[in-house]
Amino acid sequence: MGTIPDTSNFFSSLHTAKSLREVAGLFGAAGWEVREPDDSDHVEVLCPWAELVIESGAPILMHGPVADVEVNAERILAVLRRADVTVTAECYGVSGKLLREWHAAEPRRL
Repeated sequence: MGTIPDTSNFFSSLHTAKSLREVAGLFGAAGWEVREPDDSDHVEVLCPWAELVIESGAPILMHGPVADVEVNAERILAVLRRADVTVTAECYGVSGKLLREWHAAEPRRL
């Protein structure tokens, strides 16, 4: 597994009625560490290969640095899809080049 980069390379918008804390809970249930900083306008979810920030809004925004982003983005999206969260996402390479996009669609069951 690669190293987590210094800058964000994964960006997504989540179309769901769930709150940002409920979304963070999905990752907590999947074994991720969940942290809620004092300012509480966002929640962080962390694992050995990603450090994501989840921000409230309509839609909820989730972004951060992810090691081996093309492979691990699928792992992130799988957590959301299992909970019927519709997602639009994109990931970028070291040079800032767009590597892949996922367009909002009805969530699929895994």
